Amino acid sequence: MTSSPSLSPVEQHALKVAQAAEMSRSSAYGIADTIVIALGGAQLLQSPQTAAEDAARHHREGVDLAVATLRLRAREVHTPADLAALLDEVSTAPLTVYRAECDTIPLDTYQSRQAARDHCRAQMERAEPDRIGLHWVPVEEDEPDGMEVLAYVDADGERVETDFVVTPIAVQAAYDPEACE
Repeated sequence: MTSSPSLSPVEQHALKVAQAAEMSRSSAYGIADTIVIALGGAQLLQSPQTAAEDAARHHREGVDLAVATLRLRAREVHTPADLAALLDEVSTAPLTVYRAECDTIPLDTYQSRQAARDHCRAQMERAEPDRIGLHWVPVEEDEPDGMEVLAYVDADGERVETDFVVTPIAVQAAYDPEACE
């Protein structure tokens, strides 16, 4: 069974789990056992504490939380219907990506804030290799998780903002006509 290119990353991962369940299915095991074996084979089972720590770290890094959520909720899966419901819920989980920009020109879009920052910093260091003290500051002081601008401190001790910006972008799971009104 091959995956369709129209499947989301979460759906592709779920397909791999389903394929593992099919391959591990044995007459000696019930469906719940088979699902647990498949989830374990897909490395989706771990202690709740480790899963919570992973979810927190992934959130800080701006990584899609779908897999972390799946790990946390995997212990609630007892039937194929439970698995389908969980995968449906996870596939519609909020997703944020981060666009690296220079002077409003998009450079690229990344799953993590750090990757977008790294791209901007590399561009700045190429343009001005002697610039020191580069750091990120929120565009809006009261929104630390919002847009950030790359800045430095000049010879007079003043903060100077560059044209490099990281912009978080919320990705919608589906079109909502009411949201456009």
